[in-house]
Amino acid sequence: MTFRLLGPVEVRVDERPVRVGGPRSQAMLAALLLEANRLVPVSRLVDAAWGDHPPASAEVQVRNRVAAARRAMRRAGLAADVIGTQGSGYLLTVADGQLDLDVFEARVRESDRHIDQGAPEATVASLREALALWHGPALDGLRTPALTAAAQRLDERRMTVVERCLDLELSLGRYDEVIGRLLELVEAYPWREPLVGRLMRALYLTNRPSEALDRFDQLRRRLAEELGVDPTPELVRLRDLILRNDPGLQVVPEPTLRELHQETLRGGSAPSPAGQATADADRPARTATTERRSAPPPEVLWFGLLGPLRVERDGSALPALPPRSRIVLACLLVRAGESVDLDTLAEEIWGMDPPPAAHAELRERVDAIRHHLGPAGRDLLVPARGGYVMHLAPDQLDAQTFRQLTGAARAARAANEQDQALSHLGRAFALRRGVTLADVRTGPLLSWYTAQLDAEFTYAVEEQATLLLRLDRASDAVPLLRRHVAANPTRERAHALLMNGLSQAGDPAGALEAYERARLALREQLGIEPGPDLRQAHRAVLTQDQTLWAPSHPVTGPVPSAEPAGVRPRQLPPAPAVLVGRVRERTALRLAAGASRTRARPAVLALNGPAGSGKSTLAVWLAHMFADRFPDGQLYLDLHGSTPALTPLTPLAALTRLLTGLGLPASAISGDQAEAVAQFRSLSASRKVMILLDNAIDANQVAPLLPASADCLVLVTSRVMLNSLDGAAHVPVGPLSPTESVRMLAELIGAERVAAEPEQAARLARLCEHFPLPLRVVGARLAAHPTLPLRRLADRLTDERNRLDLLELPQLSVRACLRSGYQQLQESGTLVDQQAAQAFRLLPNWPRSRSTPPRSPRCWTYL
Repeated sequence: MTFRLLGPVEVRVDERPVRVGGPRSQAMLAALLLEANRLVPVSRLVDAAWGDHPPASAEVQVRNRVAAARRAMRRAGLAADVIGTQGSGYLLTVADGQLDLDVFEARVRESDRHIDQGAPEATVASLREALALWHGPALDGLRTPALTAAAQRLDERRMTVVERCLDLELSLGRYDEVIGRLLELVEAYPWREPLVGRLMRALYLTNRPSEALDRFDQLRRRLAEELGVDPTPELVRLRDLILRNDPGLQVVPEPTLRELHQETLRGGSAPSPAGQATADADRPARTATTERRSAPPPEVLWFGLLGPLRVERDGSALPALPPRSRIVLACLLVRAGESVDLDTLAEEIWGMDPPPAAHAELRERVDAIRHHLGPAGRDLLVPARGGYVMHLAPDQLDAQTFRQLTGAARAARAANEQDQALSHLGRAFALRRGVTLADVRTGPLLSWYTAQLDAEFTYAVEEQATLLLRLDRASDAVPLLRRHVAANPTRERAHALLMNGLSQAGDPAGALEAYERARLALREQLGIEPGPDLRQAHRAVLTQDQTLWAPSHPVTGPVPSAEPAGVRPRQLPPAPAVLVGRVRERTALRLAAGASRTRARPAVLALNGPAGSGKSTLAVWLAHMFADRFPDGQLYLDLHGSTPALTPLTPLAALTRLLTGLGLPASAISGDQAEAVAQFRSLSASRKVMILLDNAIDANQVAPLLPASADCLVLVTSRVMLNSLDGAAHVPVGPLSPTESVRMLAELIGAERVAAEPEQAARLARLCEHFPLPLRVVGARLAAHPTLPLRRLADRLTDERNRLDLLELPQLSVRACLRSGYQQLQESGTLVDQQAAQAFRLLPNWPRSRSTPPRSPRCWTYL
């Protein structure tokens, strides 16, 4: 039995395909195989099959399709438990050698061992065996957003191995054989300029310089006719070297990434502004620079995340680690300087159902990584509370250097040093080698991190284009923006910048054509029309109104005339002093926030859960975590949807407070809700603002409060799930686990008191139903009485008649939460809610027996 992802998704038994269903069933199978031997939640299967627009019956269809796939596999002679059910998800069990992706990676690792042994021929043989496993584009035919991203990663991984194999074969002098394969690859990937560079070099080395120059001319014509851009400077340089018959044109070893990294920090030349991969034409010049450079100090480690995971020691690349060890190392690197607990690492590798020996295996893998890195690595990677921490200097990690350079560019721009800002951005782009963590299987943490870095790269490219337009360098900005738009066809800001550049270059017809292409892409891929920014750019071209193309501002659309200058609200409540557990919820929120930044609409993260579950605390924690990404301000608004004795805010009242927070005078705010909505969306259209809407009562209260800009983030908390809130990512928040509840008590009253009475601490947690609100009340009472035994308070809480009295403090009240929920049910106009209120009133009279629930405030969890 074999499973295939490297081409059409297939299950094969004795080389015969097993039909598991139609395209949606294949998409779900692909999602399970991408997470083989790990639990995959039903929600992820829904995303794989339907994308952003699943039907109401999606979860039911998932279960039916999984059952049908099991039956098909059983008929083919496979074990019944190949696809197992665990909790709210499924797990597909794959043995060693059954999944073509695993075999592919094993062959690549084998090639690493051969190259370390100085056997290039064996290395090439292993790489060819790996590439022979491909039967077409990865996940061929499956194109939902979730699977498209995975397919792009796999295809980029394949091309990385292809180019590595070609370089080795060129170094072995197999020019004719390499030329034949390069011709096929260039035909299949006509825009991949590094391939054209390799073909030109190979033709030159076989005394065919005229054919090499013909290849350059063909590519230049195609780029000009179809994209309106020129070849990259690296390819032009290679053409010039061939014309001069330069003796430096010879196959040389590729410089190590650390050398390139050091050159970048010294201010070396950058590749093309869009961060294109550097062609082979650049290698002779770089190698010459490297030869003049003094050797680095001994035992210096450098790590690369902006491409396949890379580790170098003293400038030499270390062999690749096994797949799971790469995941562990990547997690430690993306959280460099912070402790990464074993639970986070386990979830990244095994999902929600790690094996019993997960922590033991993780410790072994960390020990192996430290041994792999050598003495310097043992000093950098050290144990920390509950896990490990990787201590790195900023210049030891390419992602940190990238952020330093982009930050320096922002500072230079603020100081009106435009050329210096462009220089910093160019050096930042030189660090990017391809898809972030292209050879690492990503779970929640790494998916969030890669989405975050990709979004930062996108913003940096657009910032570079904006700077070029400020300097009236439209001729440089337009080729950059054409590449950027081709890579991000639904990015409205990129289209608006391209229209600006074309208009500035004296090509209004081209700008109007760019608008039509953008409108078509948005309609076909997202089913929407252009937003206000893009429509404003269109109007600017039609009216030739130069004031709308102010080069001193990023061109994302008009600046509303009523916009107050200089207002940057900072309204968030203080960050929570204690936040325990919530690993899954926090990871889901970070992942949703990172992934949504590439969409054409504002990100909306909706937390829902019963009273006292800690929704607001979690939302405030996330808001502080992301605050620095929203320089135009952070707004906070309590909608009073569950506040006792207060009426929920109307949308108009909420809009008035938001507009006032953004600096608009109260006298300028319309009294009509529709007009106030328009004012708010206009005012937020050109801003990067975070909005925290706490205690919402329903989706109708929230919908008018959503901003217009895709650069904004909205956090919403509510007791019920806001199903009808368009485009929102929903994260349920429930009680803590027993272990987390006890840990929360330890944070509140001190670990010593909990350690002295562990059974009573667990008893208190049970009496609080493991909910954060009553745990905080209990913790506050115990903290106020340091000598009070935990047993005494637990005994008092056991008496149900007084429990609510004990779970009440001036600012923390379980009774108030119950009352507000009951009032909402009682005052609701729906029969179901009124019946629920009646049932709640009858609960105290429920007869006590072994088969019936006790009379306790347990029912408050449903309010």
